[in-house]
Amino acid sequence: MAQNKKMKKALFIITVTSLIFFGCKKENLFKVSDMYGTWDATDLCLDDKWIKVNQNPEYETTATFNPDGKYSGAGYFGNGSGTYTVHENTIFVSFWFGSLTYEVKKFNKKRGTAEVTMNMGTRSIPLKIKKR
Repeated sequence: MAQNKKMKKALFIITVTSLIFFGCKKENLFKVSDMYGTWDATDLCLDDKWIKVNQNPEYETTATFNPDGKYSGAGYFGNGSGTYTVHENTIFVSFWFGSLTYEVKKFNKKRGTAEVTMNMGTRSIPLKIKKR
């Protein structure tokens, strides 16, 4: 009886350990091809305040991801073009003058929307974006 309890306890520990190490694989929220096209910022968060871009056109921002790995961005954060790569849920953009990343937090393929955090140097800016 005591040996049976020890077996059950050992099996439980092995199961839980397996779930922790193998069940926590980070799921990709999107496929690279889902990002192809031009995306417009609909909302952005500056100084902990959400701003509706359609009510504040000075914050208009677009980003275009082409299938050939080319990127272009225009608007409030500046204009530039370069290349991009994707690893898991992060898009890495390289320009001749620097780089930025987009961390995809939520993605809705059906609606063509996403919530991302754009990281430029020491700035992290949450954005809500919509595909054209």
